[in-house]
Amino acid sequence: MIERVGYHQYRLSAHLWLSSIFVFAYACCLLVGLGSCSPKDKTESVRVDPRPNIFLITTDSVRSDFLGCYGNHWIKTPNMDQISRKGHTFTAMYNQSPYTVPALASIMTSLYPQQHNARNVLLEQKNTATATISSEIVDLPLQEKVKTWAAFMKERGYTTIASVGGFTVTSAFSGLNSGFMYYDQATDQLFRSGEILIDGIERQLAAQKNQPLFCWLHFFDTHFPYQVEGPCSLLYQDSRYVSILPKDCQYDRTRIQNITNEQNPVTAVNQTIARYAASISWIDTQIAQVQRRLIRQLSPKRNFMIVTSDHGEGLIEHFEFFDHGLQLYNTTTRVPCLFSFGQQVEPHNSQVINHVCRHVDLWPTLDDYLGYSRAQDDRTGRSMKPILDGTGVFSEPVLLEGKVVQAKVPETRNEAIVSDPWKLMITHSENEVRESLYDLNDDPGELLDLAGKQSQVIKELKQSLNTLKQLKSEIDDSDVMLTSQDEDTKDKLRSLGYLGD
Repeated sequence: MIERVGYHQYRLSAHLWLSSIFVFAYACCLLVGLGSCSPKDKTESVRVDPRPNIFLITTDSVRSDFLGCYGNHWIKTPNMDQISRKGHTFTAMYNQSPYTVPALASIMTSLYPQQHNARNVLLEQKNTATATISSEIVDLPLQEKVKTWAAFMKERGYTTIASVGGFTVTSAFSGLNSGFMYYDQATDQLFRSGEILIDGIERQLAAQKNQPLFCWLHFFDTHFPYQVEGPCSLLYQDSRYVSILPKDCQYDRTRIQNITNEQNPVTAVNQTIARYAASISWIDTQIAQVQRRLIRQLSPKRNFMIVTSDHGEGLIEHFEFFDHGLQLYNTTTRVPCLFSFGQQVEPHNSQVINHVCRHVDLWPTLDDYLGYSRAQDDRTGRSMKPILDGTGVFSEPVLLEGKVVQAKVPETRNEAIVSDPWKLMITHSENEVRESLYDLNDDPGELLDLAGKQSQVIKELKQSLNTLKQLKSEIDDSDVMLTSQDEDTKDKLRSLGYLGD
């Protein structure tokens, strides 16, 4: 027994001795290994860029008054309503043109259309022998030499990606791909569903590293003829938006014949408006998917998000029949705009911004929040941060450009200026110039023309308008190439309602 105890004591002592040598050797190796790690290696292994991701979501042809957060009680837009409750809602945000390409180009450049020169131009040619004028639409895409928001963010280390749904926003047609490292587009299709856009961005996020993200999605489903999918297509079928057609409704049965077979004009109009409303509800579900599938993947970073529309839509008002671009009324120029800074703001802390603001101000505002200093004379836009923070005021007139016609030189055929509370619209024709003036506070529907009663107001507004029109273009006339559309492009534009049959 004594020998066994001694034996076990010997074995235990030997085991402890060997274990001690092993632990000491391991500790030495660990210390040597840690000492060999450079500070750079440790930093790279845990480095996370603290800058917020930026999501710019633009829709096509969405009116403010067709969203719940702007007071509509019969159209369901719960996701945009939630963004509104937790963020900032602009009630008087204006685009710079009721056409898609110049409107989006103004967002991306912080410049007015006559500065960035991305325009849809009606090219007129007069036949002296027959005394007739022929015309066709030609496109002026954004030139690479014009600095874009995406290019600016790319230079600052952001990964810039975009996915766009419509043919008119493709790189060849619009030039809006400038500055994007990845630009997913519908090259062989008229439009792509919002689901496809989100799929494309989601694939890109799978390879996303530590760089912050600048992401733009342009949803085209709400453009005429109003694409609707899933359960949303059954919404609002029994809605009666109008009981009679207004006097300024230019009813065109052929324009909506692919949407409804109804022969009664009032019923046909209501069915078409119901489809338009349903397409907005459909897009609202896609914005929820952006939040769920894209934005939440990027936690815990802050995610800035802007939701706006390139322009609105004339439904049956002001001589526009499910169209845009013909006029400069608020139905097509005042657009929804929501800001979210990724912070869970209580509903009573959200802000409604009633100041007149402009699309050209979006980029400078985000720059201000990100701390990027920019020369105040290189862009037209100004930061809206003072009114968002409640620390200052913001008052800038809005220049609106409509149809541009070129015979010898480009001429704007309709233009407008908004300076709270006034809006002056000027329409040029071959024989006359028509001026219309509206008090937007007392007459938000722009039904009562005060041009004959407010000559001094018109004089002051025209002076401001002429000042804005003198803003220098970043494109020389020699850089502008007017080229006719090929037949395939004309067919696509015609199917979207841009060209007559």
